[in-house]
Amino acid sequence: MNKNKLFRTITIILLVSATLFFIVGMERSVEKAKEASHDVSKIKVRITDKEVSGSSIELTYEIVNRTGSSWSYLETSTSVCDKSGKSLGTVTAQFGSLGGSDLKLKPGEKLKKTVVLKSSSSALTEGLINFELKDLKLTSEVTYGNYYK
Repeated sequence: MNKNKLFRTITIILLVSATLFFIVGMERSVEKAKEASHDVSKIKVRITDKEVSGSSIELTYEIVNRTGSSWSYLETSTSVCDKSGKSLGTVTAQFGSLGGSDLKLKPGEKLKKTVVLKSSSSALTEGLINFELKDLKLTSEVTYGNYYK
């Protein structure tokens, strides 16, 4: 009889422990899933085209949302280097508005947005004016975002 009681007690303890581990594991995986759905590093951004018109440079961005969230505002940073790897500078761009709904980038969606830069006498603008995009090394990333869903 003592063996049965001991076996039953051990079984109950193991079942309770397994249930607790399962619940804690589920809570952690739900938290990780929420974090992943708001991870701006999963939003892909790249400059696909440029137009030079007088003292303005128009850059066309392609933005691909690979998160589970909808976004109303994004800030991007693009490092621009020449073919030799020499840095010409960084282009920062904002899309949408904080607290607004201008952008409306939904999960899985791809958008094209244009940004107009004013030309100045810097290595960056001279490089953007004088070189084709294929002759530049462009490294873009989303640095900040505001999600609404």
